[in-house]
Amino acid sequence: MSIDDKISPTLEAESTQVDQLLAQDNNGLFAMLFATWRGGMGRWVLLVNVFVLLATLLLFWAGYQFWIAVLVERQVFWGVVFLASAQVQISLKMWLFMEMNRLSIIREIKRVEIAVARLAP
Repeated sequence: MSIDDKISPTLEAESTQVDQLLAQDNNGLFAMLFATWRGGMGRWVLLVNVFVLLATLLLFWAGYQFWIAVLVERQVFWGVVFLASAQVQISLKMWLFMEMNRLSIIREIKRVEIAVARLAP
């Protein structure tokens, strides 16, 4: 039994699942974002979104405190907190977009696998 004979049944079994995934229209940003919730990392995506929300709240709070601070030391403190929370938010959102990219690449690889499997005799 060759390696091709072992791979073909596995690809055919996954074909129906992949066809269902491909049937979904994931062309838009929001569709791709919501697809991350259904992926294998769904719980991590939820946790990261909670942290993004907390970082956003801290960002606004630090900005407000910066503008109402009278002492320069307090302005420096809240300015640093503002920049740190902005960096945290940027980093977490970058992770979310990389997760969306990973899922998109996996979907494309599955398409190529199916195309190759259909070409094999």
